[in-house]
Amino acid sequence: DYKIVMSDVDTFTGGQHFFIYLSTDNGSSYLGSSQYDFTIGTGYTSAGSAVVGNGNPASDIRISGHTFGNDDARNMNGYAVLCNPSSTSSKCMVYGNISYWDNSTNLVTHNFAGGLDATDSAVNNIKFAAQSGNITSGTFTLYGRKN
Repeated sequence: DYKIVMSDVDTFTGGQHFFIYLSTDNGSSYLGSSQYDFTIGTGYTSAGSAVVGNGNPASDIRISGHTFGNDDARNMNGYAVLCNPSSTSSKCMVYGNISYWDNSTNLVTHNFAGGLDATDSAVNNIKFAAQSGNITSGTFTLYGRKN
């Protein structure tokens, strides 16, 4: 299992969602086209409104409920846990929590989870990406646990 801690992540373009993509070929390509069995997310803004997002099947794992704001001082922080990526007999799953400022300058906390539909290939690469544009700053720290 792996835990990725994300600190002070900023994107070049505001108003974007944030995604996780998984690969079974060392990052040559990333799974998509409804290869994720289910993704779900739920959270709240500092204004008290609910944030919900889900998809079944999905072509990505969306980890943000609202789009990010474009204020460079208000960035995203959180973590993602990748469970059982080396298995070819059980489905790989990723879950976590992030907090960030949305386009209305509300602080958002968002829990997310997603899983692969297939069990025949081990996951050996993970990519974090904005909906559009690049990640311009931030720290991603990878922690591993071995059985």
